[in-house]
Amino acid sequence: LLIRKDLQRIPELNEANLSSLSYCECVVKEVLRLAPINDIAARTATQDTFLDHIKIRRGQTICIPLHNINTDDRYWHHIDPQQFIPD
Repeated sequence: LLIRKDLQRIPELNEANLSSLSYCECVVKEVLRLAPINDIAARTATQDTFLDHIKIRRGQTICIPLHNINTDDRYWHHIDPQQFIPD
């Protein structure tokens, strides 16, 4: 392991300077988008509705496949879902 002397001048990470790591935050969010901690999010419908011509009744549990939504071209009209854009 090579440790350079100039690394000693890097300030300690704390709450005060954590907000300055905006690029690091973008990377963490992107990792969680492409590899979510949970595969599926479950939600309960609070009212009757239709989703893609499918009737969903109030009280019905809906399972949302997170990885599919986060990488499906149908939901990312303006960009490639596999592309990392740290905005």
